[in-house]
Amino acid sequence: MASITTLENIPLFSQISRDELEVLATHFTQEIVDAEETLFEEGGDAEVLYILVEGLVQLTVKGAGVQHTVVEILHPGDSFLLAPVLTRKPYLMSAQTMTDCHLLTIRHKCSWI
Repeated sequence: MASITTLENIPLFSQISRDELEVLATHFTQEIVDAEETLFEEGGDAEVLYILVEGLVQLTVKGAGVQHTVVEILHPGDSFLLAPVLTRKPYLMSAQTMTDCHLLTIRHKCSWI
């Protein structure tokens, strides 16, 4: 479960009442992930919405051969890959932690999404 204070500091939830945040917090799981870990791979099933609380995450796409191209660097407060989770489409990118990260996650099987 996520703390209300953590959710209040995330731009995505800035317009949500405290009562609604209390309900929402029960659906999130907090995860601490080490640097240089892969969160998901391009083409994989989009089952988790991620919100970065602390740390840095890079989103990459496959290039020619085994190379990956960095598309975006995510910072605290960013949520990522909401569209594939909501539409049940595969992830269009891969995500790797650049530093130790604190993440909030919610699975698409949750009734909230």
